Amino acid sequence: MTALRLVVFYLACVTAHWWVGTHLSIAGASPSLLLAAAVAVATLGGPLAGHSFAFFCGLYLDFMSAGLFGGYSLAFTVCAYIIWFFKWRMDFAGAAAQMALAFALTVLVGLEYGVIGLVFTGKLIWRGWAYSILMPLFTAIVTPFLFIAAGMLSLDGGKRP
Repeated sequence: MTALRLVVFYLACVTAHWWVGTHLSIAGASPSLLLAAAVAVATLGGPLAGHSFAFFCGLYLDFMSAGLFGGYSLAFTVCAYIIWFFKWRMDFAGAAAQMALAFALTVLVGLEYGVIGLVFTGKLIWRGWAYSILMPLFTAIVTPFLFIAAGMLSLDGGKRP
């Protein structure tokens, strides 16, 4: 049952990410709802749910972008691993900690994607200052709401980190 809930949550996040990116973009940047959802699932769920969800969120972005195929999947999976490493050492129950985590990981994904581009194409992939400043800020703002939504899935059997 948890897997079915996770699939429904994934489809809802993909749809919301598409809609927000299409209709609520400011200066070419919008919140990465898929990254925020991956952060929430990786924090609240186990390693299998967190890593798988992050990979498939990145895979959706890979399919929808014209850049490096597999770059977002790798970057999101690395973020899920980082969360899994730190979730037992830090408290992510508060909204401020969730926002700080999402902000840092959004910046990290941008850097990871740029370095992946440098390794595989020989040029650094940079999306500009407005995108690099606004997207982490927007993603951090929406992250606590996605933590609430992911918390309703009961991924961890009622235990919270």
